[in-house]
Amino acid sequence: MVKNKSHCLVFENNFLIGLDLEEMLRARGIAAVDLSRNFVDAVERITRSNYTAVFIDFDGDLEQAQQLASLVKSNGSTAILTSTTMLRQDLPAWMSDHIILSKPFSEKEMNNLLDNM
Repeated sequence: MVKNKSHCLVFENNFLIGLDLEEMLRARGIAAVDLSRNFVDAVERITRSNYTAVFIDFDGDLEQAQQLASLVKSNGSTAILTSTTMLRQDLPAWMSDHIILSKPFSEKEMNNLLDNM
């Protein structure tokens, strides 16, 4: 369960969607939320921070998303993959190891997911 003392990272290529997700997480009471739109920046942040959960937008680049998700998992954190463009049946096999949250999602959907982690 993601609690108030949690630290989350949002890797999102759409700045406004990233801000919306940050706002949802802060409304939930998450202590710290970092935003990243750049792959190199996201890797650096994941490497040096202890995130509870990392939201990874995979609309842009599946290879980058896979690398980030693997790094998150190796650090003992949870990767939550988000996308608007892919159907579940079309997803690569490696994604079955991760939580997938289809956009657009509501604050209630996100909270339910975080409550069940």
